[in-house]
Amino acid sequence: MFRVLILILISVFSFQSQAAIVPQDTLMLSATVVDEVQEPLPYATVLLITEEGEILKSTTTDSKGVFNISKEGTDGKFIAVRFMGYKQARVSIPLPTVIQLEPNSNTLQEVIVKGKRAVYKVSEGTFEIDVSKSELKKLPEVADVLAFLPGMLATGGRVVPISGGTPLYILNGVEQKSYDRIGTLRPEQIKTVNVNYYPPAKYSAQYGCIISITTNQQLTDYFSAQVEHNSLFGRRYTEEDVLRISLSKKKWDNLLSYNFSYLNEDNTGTNQYDVLSPKGKTERSSISYNNEILSKPAHHIVESFSYRPNQKFNITFQGDINISNKKANTQGDEYNYEYGLNTLYSNTHQDERSRNISANADLLVNYTMTDKQQLSVSGGYFYAKTKSEIDLVSNSKNRSWINGKNDYNAFNTKIEYDYNSKKGFSLNMGFQGNSILNKGYSNYIFENTTTPFYNITSNLQDDELSLFATINQKWNKLFITAGVRGSIFHSEYEQNKTNSITDTYFKLFPRITAQWQINPDLLFIGSIITQNSRPMFRDISPLLHYINPYLYEKGNSSLKSNDRYIYSLSMVWKNKFVLQGRYIHDANAVLWKFTENSELNGALLNSPVNVDYNTWLFNASYSDKFGIYRFAYNASFRYIPTKIKYLDTYAPRNPNIAFTLVNQFDITKQMMASIDLSYSSKNGFLGVLESPKYGLSFWIRQNFFKDNRLQIILRGNDLLHKSISKTNVFIDNIKVQTTPDFDSRFLLLTIKYTFNGFKDTFRRLNTNESNQKRLNLQ
Repeated sequence: MFRVLILILISVFSFQSQAAIVPQDTLMLSATVVDEVQEPLPYATVLLITEEGEILKSTTTDSKGVFNISKEGTDGKFIAVRFMGYKQARVSIPLPTVIQLEPNSNTLQEVIVKGKRAVYKVSEGTFEIDVSKSELKKLPEVADVLAFLPGMLATGGRVVPISGGTPLYILNGVEQKSYDRIGTLRPEQIKTVNVNYYPPAKYSAQYGCIISITTNQQLTDYFSAQVEHNSLFGRRYTEEDVLRISLSKKKWDNLLSYNFSYLNEDNTGTNQYDVLSPKGKTERSSISYNNEILSKPAHHIVESFSYRPNQKFNITFQGDINISNKKANTQGDEYNYEYGLNTLYSNTHQDERSRNISANADLLVNYTMTDKQQLSVSGGYFYAKTKSEIDLVSNSKNRSWINGKNDYNAFNTKIEYDYNSKKGFSLNMGFQGNSILNKGYSNYIFENTTTPFYNITSNLQDDELSLFATINQKWNKLFITAGVRGSIFHSEYEQNKTNSITDTYFKLFPRITAQWQINPDLLFIGSIITQNSRPMFRDISPLLHYINPYLYEKGNSSLKSNDRYIYSLSMVWKNKFVLQGRYIHDANAVLWKFTENSELNGALLNSPVNVDYNTWLFNASYSDKFGIYRFAYNASFRYIPTKIKYLDTYAPRNPNIAFTLVNQFDITKQMMASIDLSYSSKNGFLGVLESPKYGLSFWIRQNFFKDNRLQIILRGNDLLHKSISKTNVFIDNIKVQTTPDFDSRFLLLTIKYTFNGFKDTFRRLNTNESNQKRLNLQ
C-alpha cells in the first residue's frame, strides 16, 4: 500500500509538470479582483486588450475573485475588468496582485437592504466570520474575535476549543507555529476567520481543529512600524515591549520584529501524598508547603523576507531566535508520617537556574503551475538547547546538585500539490518527512561524594515519513471531503550506551466529512476522523526531575503513540445556533501515574503510562447581535466513563458541565467594553477529581485620533480569584491532594502606537511546527 501511494504521487507530479509546460513566449497573468471593501468579486469578466482596445482573450474570475489568463508574445498591453454595478478597470501589464473596482455612481443604493447579518456562516464544513463587514473589526484583540466562533472558549486572552486538542493556526494560507504570531494581528487587518473541526489529512493527524485567518488586500507600504508596550500587574508582574518594522515593495516584503519580556511570579501551594493499605488505611503521608519566586527575561527576534520574481513564483525565507533565562527560588517545608507513629520534618531551599536557546530557519517556495494547479516545497531546520542547574539544601546542611541538559536538532521537509477545478472538485496531496535528534543527560550528586546518586545519558532519534491525499467534491446541497494519511514511524533510543530500544511501524489515518444543507436555515455535518500524536519529549525523557524530598518525576521511554478515533455529528440552525455531539476513543493515551520507588528511598515517582479511554462530548453555541450589544455563548457536557482502579473500587467519575458567556458593548465610536463569565462544574475523570471553578474578566478599549493610530486597552482577569481548581488524584493505593495558590488575577495595560499605517507582511512558515510542539519549547 505504501509503495502504491508513492507511485501514484510521483505519477501525478510528473503528469502535471508536463501539462504545465507552455511556450517560452507565453506569460501567465494572475490577480484578484475585489470591491471597495476588499471583498472578492466572483465571475467578473476579464479581458486581454491591445492599446487600441481590441479584445484578444477573455476569462472570468473564480469564486474567490482570482483569474488567470495567458499572454503570447508582444500582443496585449492591458487587462480590462468588468462587473455589473462597478466602473470598468483598465490595468497595464505587469499587473498588481489585487485589482480593486469602484462602484458605479449610477447604481441605485436603495436596492441594498442592510438587514441584521448572522455572526458567522457555514461552508464546506467550516464556520466562517466575515470580520471586515462586521463590528468585530473594532475589537481590541484577535482572541476577542475568535471567541465568536462556535465551540471556542475564551480564557486568559486566548481561545481553546471545547472539543480539546491543539488548534493549528493558518494565516493567509501559511501555518503558524503558535498563537503568538496570531496575537500580534489587529482585528481591522482581518478579512475573514474560520474554524474547521474536521482537519484534512495533510495536517499530520494531530490537531483538534484548524483556525484560518485571511487579511485584507496585498500590503504595499514601503515603510511602516509599530511599537507596543504591555504591563501586567498582580502577584505575577510582566513587562513586554515590542518593535515591528515592515518594508515592502512590488516584488518583496521584509519584516523585522524584536520582542523583550520580563516575567516575575510569586506562587504558593500545598501538596499531600498518601500511601494507603488495600483496606484504605493510611500507611504513610507526606505533606509539603511550597513557595516559589520566579523571574524570567526572554528575547525573541524574527526576520522574514518574501520575494516574488514573477506572478507564478513566491519565495519566503524566515529565521527566528528565542533566548530565555529562568531563575527560581523555592522554599519548602515537608512532613512525613510513617504509620501514624514516626514524624519526619525537613525543610529545603532550592535555587534553580535554567537557560533555553532555540533557532529556527524555514524556506518556502510556491509555484503556480496553471490557473488550476499549485505546487509548494518547504524545508526547515530547528535547533534547541536547554540546560538546568538546581542547588538543593536540605535542613540547612545537606547539600546536593541536580543537573540536566538537552540538545535537539530537527529537520523537516514537505512537498504539496493542489488541484482545483471550477466544477466543485479539488485535490490536495503530498509528502512530508521530519526527524528529531536528541542528546541529553541528568545527574544527581550529593555533597562529599564522588559517585552520583543518579546519572543518565541518552540518545534518541525520532523519524516520520508520510504521504497524504484529500479530495473534495461539492454538489448542490452536499459537500464531501475524504482523505488518508499513511505514515512510517521509526524511533531509536539508547540509555547509558546499553539500554537500547528500536521501534518501526506503519499506520494509516483515514477521515471523511460530509455537509448536507437541508434548507437555507438548517444543515448537518457528520465526520469520522482518525488522529495520531507521538508522546511529548517530556513524557519519554529519562531525566529525573526533583519536586520535593518525597516526589520525583521521570519520563517513560517505552510509551507508544496515541491513536484517536472521533465520530461526530453537528447541527447548524440559521447560522446562529450550533449543536455538536462527539464520541471519542483514545488508544494508548498518556496518563501520569504515582508509584512508590525503592531506588529513590521510598519516595513517590510520577511517571507516564499508556491507557485506553472513551469520551462523550456534547456542546452548544449561540451568537447574535442586538444594537450595541453583541454576545457569544458556549456550553458543553463531557463525560469519560472509563474506570481507573483505586483500592478495591474505582476512582470518582463525574460528568463536567462548562459554559462561557462573552458580552460586548459599543460605548462610543472609539470605545468598546466586554464582560466575560465562565463556569466549570466538578470534574472526575481517569483518576483525577477537580473542584468547581468560575471566572469573571473584562476589557475596555479606547482609540485615539481619526485613524486610530493610538490604542489603549485595559484588561482584568479572574476578578473573583476562583478560576483555579483544587485537584485530587486517586490511582491504585495512592491519593494525592493538590491545593495551588496560583493567583491568576491581574490587570493588563496595553499601549499600541502605529506609524504610517503599519502593514504586517509576516507570513509565518510551518516546517518545524510539529517538532517544536513535541519539544514543548514554544
